[in-house]
Amino acid sequence: MIPCKAMKKVLLLLLWPAFAGSLGAQNLYDREHTEKFAGHLLATRQYAFALEEYERILYFDPSDHSIRMKIIQICRQGGLWQQGIERVNRFYPAKAQMPADMAAEYLEILLYMGASQSALGFLGSYTALKPKQHLQFTLDAYLLQKDWSGAGQKLALSDSALWPVNPAYLQLIDRGVNLRSKKAGIALLMSTLVPGTGKVYAGQWKDGLISFLFTAVSGWQAYRGFDQKGTQSVYGWISGGLAAGFYLGNLYGSVKAVRKFNKRQHNDLLREAQQIIYTRY
Repeated sequence: MIPCKAMKKVLLLLLWPAFAGSLGAQNLYDREHTEKFAGHLLATRQYAFALEEYERILYFDPSDHSIRMKIIQICRQGGLWQQGIERVNRFYPAKAQMPADMAAEYLEILLYMGASQSALGFLGSYTALKPKQHLQFTLDAYLLQKDWSGAGQKLALSDSALWPVNPAYLQLIDRGVNLRSKKAGIALLMSTLVPGTGKVYAGQWKDGLISFLFTAVSGWQAYRGFDQKGTQSVYGWISGGLAAGFYLGNLYGSVKAVRKFNKRQHNDLLREAQQIIYTRY
């Protein structure tokens, strides 16, 4: 009786000629088949696996610009932004030598990552982009870091022939430049004089009314307690303590309400900017 291991060896020897002939007839790991498989992975949005396959293709010709571009595009589309940055740095250690189409992909990844300042730094030294494209990326970077005045100044100093054609984009910049923030000092002063009015100034009418009522009612109760029993009034001291707490809370709440109002205004504009910019990418 033939042992199991020996049987396997015999079968391998018998099948090897047919297997070797199949390999000779069709190499599944050559560039053509790898590209087809990578394309399928990309079409089905399996970005991480597609990235591996395209890097395998790049091995055949490390200087192939089209495959380099495909790799960076996959990183952008698949949210593999850090991998994209690492590969750009590997492909082009000297960024000044980067082709313009690769620079555009690099900038898009930076802006997706929220690295607007890095994008502006790159734009400050890179000169191969067309003037209109350079302006567009610069404005995008300013908007995505909520620097409305920076975007407005850049637009005002540039040739109007280079301006973005999207009217919503230009209107967004204009709204950002003319955005008027509420002043915390004004809210604090208003609430110092009349509790709750600082919150009303910040657009929080209900909270302002509640602050006024709570402070006023507890203050009136404290007054009644002291008026009836003087400084010996336990009720007066308790009500007075509550009134003081409500009054101080009203001051803090007014400043907080202004900051929240201003933040909401800027974030609303930022969301609009992201929708316009990322849809274009």
